[in-house]
Amino acid sequence: PHSIYINSSRGASFRALMRALHGRASNETKQKMWDLLEFASSDPSTPMRAGAIEELLYLLYEDRERAIALFERAMEGHPNLLCFQPGPEFLYYGTYKHFSRMKPFVQAMMDEEKEECRQRGAELACIAAISSASALGSEANLAAARELAQGVANGPAVLRRGAARVYAHNLNGERSAYCARELSQLLNDEDDKVRDYAAQAFYHTCGTHSPGLREFVEDFAASRALRAGEHEFSEYLWKYGLEDPSWTLLVLQIVLENDYEQEPHYSLAGGNLVRLALRLYTDPTADHARRAHAMDIFDGLMERYTYETQSVLDEWDRK
Repeated sequence: PHSIYINSSRGASFRALMRALHGRASNETKQKMWDLLEFASSDPSTPMRAGAIEELLYLLYEDRERAIALFERAMEGHPNLLCFQPGPEFLYYGTYKHFSRMKPFVQAMMDEEKEECRQRGAELACIAAISSASALGSEANLAAARELAQGVANGPAVLRRGAARVYAHNLNGERSAYCARELSQLLNDEDDKVRDYAAQAFYHTCGTHSPGLREFVEDFAASRALRAGEHEFSEYLWKYGLEDPSWTLLVLQIVLENDYEQEPHYSLAGGNLVRLALRLYTDPTADHARRAHAMDIFDGLMERYTYETQSVLDEWDRK
């Protein structure tokens, strides 16, 4: 609908007029903009209503209550607008202080037939769940968002993909403990894409000091998702492993005991893990016990990643 809007004569004219009025920024022109949006949000044309929603995004900061009321009017009888921009974008920004009014639309997205729309709805629900009560408008709204997100985590695969994507992207944010806990429940998911999205968490996190993050790393090392994200996982361990060598050796031990990874196989990440074991062994701060543990880990990795270990040892000999 939005593409039709911007490529139609009516849509292009409306858009140009709104931009011209917005540029003047006087009280009179702002009132004229609101009058035009009152008209467009009631227009029988779905593309025109899509255009109205786009323009409302620019006026949310002026009068949030009025903008949301016009969005609700634009949606009446035109539910397919939820699955196309700028509908989801308005829901994202409109949630601020008004989650209770956006929740029915998010739920409607999750109930749509189109998988892409359902996943985006799940993402919006989970984004709300990791927001603060003040951002959503109240503690009751946060509780409602968390309940909605719990339904996502227990729902069909397409919804769980949305949850995994949001929690993975925010593992290092203010709600890292919540994200880590929820994401850990998806690491052994039956759906390949859910596990792939969960494994992307290591693109978005750093350090080893957060207890919630440590628990997630240990859960990941023992999970079915390890195969999907072993490269990102090994890069993370290589970068931050020396922050706590003893804990890193524990994580490597969990990798070796992973019930889903018992068979030897070729892996680009295997070389990184082998190098890490050698790095921990040669660390100047390592005592005898840690070196012995590192060597035991190395032996286990050599058995699983035979080819990669030989390549690493060849590199070592050339140094």
